[in-house]
Amino acid sequence: METVQKFEEQKALIINLLSDLKNFLDDGKKYPLSIDEGTIDKVDQSLKEFESKNQKLKVALVGGFSEGKTSIVAGWLGRLDPDSMKISLAESSDQVEFYQTDDDIELVDTPGLFGSGSTADDEKYKEITEKYVSSAQLIIYVMNPNNPIKESHKEELIWLFKDLNLLSRTIFVLGKFDSAVDLEDEEEYEEIRVIKERSINERLHDLGILHGDEYINVVAVSGNPDGEGLNYWMSHLDEYKTLSHIDKLREATTKKIAHLGSYEKIMLENQKSVIQDVLVDKSSEIQDYLESQEKIIQRFDNAQEQSEMSLKESYRDIKNSQINLLNYFNSLRSSVVADIRGASIEDFQSIYDSSIGTDGKVLESNIENQLLQQTDRVSKQIDSQISVYIGEKNDIQEIAEFIAKRGFNLLSNVKFNNNFILKARDVIAPSFKFKPWGAVKLANGINTALPVISMVLEGVQDYKEIKKEEEFKEARNDVANSVEEIINTYDEIVRDTDKFIDKCFPKYREFEKQAKSDQEQLLSIKNEFDEFNAWEQRGQALKKRFDVITK
Repeated sequence: METVQKFEEQKALIINLLSDLKNFLDDGKKYPLSIDEGTIDKVDQSLKEFESKNQKLKVALVGGFSEGKTSIVAGWLGRLDPDSMKISLAESSDQVEFYQTDDDIELVDTPGLFGSGSTADDEKYKEITEKYVSSAQLIIYVMNPNNPIKESHKEELIWLFKDLNLLSRTIFVLGKFDSAVDLEDEEEYEEIRVIKERSINERLHDLGILHGDEYINVVAVSGNPDGEGLNYWMSHLDEYKTLSHIDKLREATTKKIAHLGSYEKIMLENQKSVIQDVLVDKSSEIQDYLESQEKIIQRFDNAQEQSEMSLKESYRDIKNSQINLLNYFNSLRSSVVADIRGASIEDFQSIYDSSIGTDGKVLESNIENQLLQQTDRVSKQIDSQISVYIGEKNDIQEIAEFIAKRGFNLLSNVKFNNNFILKARDVIAPSFKFKPWGAVKLANGINTALPVISMVLEGVQDYKEIKKEEEFKEARNDVANSVEEIINTYDEIVRDTDKFIDKCFPKYREFEKQAKSDQEQLLSIKNEFDEFNAWEQRGQALKKRFDVITK
């Protein structure tokens, strides 16, 4: 049969689609969305139904208490099952009953949706009804004939017919119609039914469920005419069919099925409502999550861009300081060292005192002052840049914590480490002050040369005998070499950019390390955002695929 063949093709598509939907939901569990296991179980159940060879059309009866739902089930079936139906005039059943018909239809009789007189029971019955209604392929909505659509029903009606989009597969039924008309008067029956139908349509338009020229037909029945009891009516079926108008309900059901294309088409519509239930209900959460992530990423991006600019600016200044210091060391070589090497016996002492000083204190002070001059401004600039960066990151953290209160823990894996700004360090690393190795090297050269130079300065007369000139020159060169070695040691450190930064700008190095770590964390957040965005797009693609299948 062509219809069956078409359904089998659609069935294969649906099985594939629902498998993709289940994977989609499983993947979505890692995001902070309220996708519960019940929703995934619903998809699993749908998969099983479609994979079943003998699946039946599931029809759910929905309505308030005492609206005659259970009696309608009995009339529909044309029989009574006293062990499970619990038929009573109070319609007080609090469990879901399943009944099989001879035409591959399964009826699901739900507990009352709108009011049992107990708030706790109302919530329980509503929860049970919602569970089965959302998975039913056809809805028979049973109403009170005297007040079909109450204001208190508004929330449930909007949920059923707008949120779950069940209007196209719902049959509206006025139950217990014998309380409104004389069932034996067919003219009165039809007149009142039409009036009620118009009133119901107006009310549905007022609630925003119907729009424009949309109009729904209403069936009016009595599952237990005149309260005679179902046992009585099961023995008087001809009269029962006439008075109950149950056949009109069966005709309406058949037309509804034919209108949708077939039992199978109704089932396809049901699966679409499952997807609708998942995607539409979560759309606001998804949008909030995307917007929250975008806000965090934008602020984080700005902070990282600023840190990159700051580091580049500081690096340029460090290089300038490096060049200036290297030039300074060259000037020391061309001035102090050269002056010492060219000093005569008469002017050596004055050059030594002004350029080197006792134990090298003058030379040490001059070098350290030059280091301070070349590094202090850059170090303060780095401190300022770090303070701005930390302030921006603290703002990001506050935003993330605020968003987390709404259930979106966007930075759960991101730990900001701001300790490096708190470390108290001198602008000039201690390494640049005269250490023993420097003092010893300088002292060795000087101490070796000074006795000879001292003898000369004390006026020893017999220069030729003690070879004063040669020994003075040798001692003078030893002093010059010692000074040059110290300068070369500083030059070596400053000339090596990495060593220079490590020794003179430790905060720059820590800033650089922290910015790199934060950049990796930002990439992680962006990847999560891209993955979530792709996940949301998968959901939209699933919905479009279903729209195509159910056209």
